[in-house]
Amino acid sequence: MVSRRKFVGVIAAASGLGTVGTVNARGSGKVSLAEAGLLDVVKGLAQKGETEEMHKIMDENNVEYYSGYDSLGPSINATQWSKGDSDMHATLTRAKGDDVYFASNETTLSGSSGLKVRDARRVDDAIGIDWDHDNWTPTGRTDSNVYLSAYGEMADKDYLEVEYDNYSYYGVAAKVKYDFSSPVRTMDTEFTVNLMTELIKETDDPRHGVKSHYEHTYSATPGAIDISIGAGGFSVSTPFAAGSWELEKDSFIDNMRD
Repeated sequence: MVSRRKFVGVIAAASGLGTVGTVNARGSGKVSLAEAGLLDVVKGLAQKGETEEMHKIMDENNVEYYSGYDSLGPSINATQWSKGDSDMHATLTRAKGDDVYFASNETTLSGSSGLKVRDARRVDDAIGIDWDHDNWTPTGRTDSNVYLSAYGEMADKDYLEVEYDNYSYYGVAAKVKYDFSSPVRTMDTEFTVNLMTELIKETDDPRHGVKSHYEHTYSATPGAIDISIGAGGFSVSTPFAAGSWELEKDSFIDNMRD
């Protein structure tokens, strides 16, 4: 399968296991990535999946960010990755100036449940970020403002790819597409998908953050998903009789205030 992955890199700082989130708050000389001269450095580290080193460099240079993750729920009786073994890092990083941020969603799928009738490789997954459009404005609503990457054995061997889907006033989405001819054994390995976009903060109200989403789908027969993002939020329509689970995580700017 020809890969259409865009290895552009996503800002997604890692938290340690058992930690709800990591805060590097504004104040005490905290700076943006641009001010620290780290835009390209951090993008490069994210592209390689070196999130621990990226987190360390951001801390050493007093970069302002908030990062956290969720790892929730039991596994399901299907050939798919386990929700309970998977996790999500949702990050807001001040990129430049006072109000321009990178919003990113880094999701790692892990813990395959083995060969079953319903198979995740028959249906795409969905990854996205949404927001209140009165409080956040994208710097552009096209794929030029969408940065996607994937890594892990499934991605390295082109058994999956992440592909831009749509951009609205309310959010952005991409599809994770599997190659059904990939060996079942590769589903015993974890992989990570990143999505990032650049937003302008239009409010100082700490109640209005952004939300990251990942929906993993599995089915006994091939089918298509449809992703929509509107005033009601992020939603995924799945094929008849398909199963799915979702991870989601909020990131708020109030964690950056003195």
